[in-house]
Amino acid sequence: MGFAIKGIPGDPLFKGTLAADGATLAGDFTQGGHQFPFQLKRTGEAVIAATPKSTAISKELEGDWEGTLNAGPNALRLALKLKDAPGGATGTIVSVDQGGVEIPIAAITQAGSKLDLQLPSISGSYSGELQEGRLVGHWTQMGSSFPLTFTRAKK
Repeated sequence: MGFAIKGIPGDPLFKGTLAADGATLAGDFTQGGHQFPFQLKRTGEAVIAATPKSTAISKELEGDWEGTLNAGPNALRLALKLKDAPGGATGTIVSVDQGGVEIPIAAITQAGSKLDLQLPSISGSYSGELQEGRLVGHWTQMGSSFPLTFTRAKK
């Protein structure tokens, strides 16, 4: 059995065999030409946290935004696309410098001038506030937090 993760640089691929007890999956993980052994072991019952529902967003937040995430020695250009829709807002973040990978935003919530974005597929989130036409906030991923400001994308 196996699975690939589309849209991630290096084309990650897992191939493994499920043990007869159904509790262990072992095999190889390949990414960017490198191969590593892996083993996953079930240690309890599955617990899945529900993703919060998206709220509607104001016209001020709808549209295309751009920003640069300075994460240590790396600078990554990001494009944020937000759209209000029946039932709640939708959106994506595009990592321009990582092959244009488009990452879906699972939950978008607005409270006044504050905006929160949840991206569980990459263990990421963004919390910002609309200030003088800019989204000023912080990007958090894998336990690290970095300042990130989005401005309206140039057309």
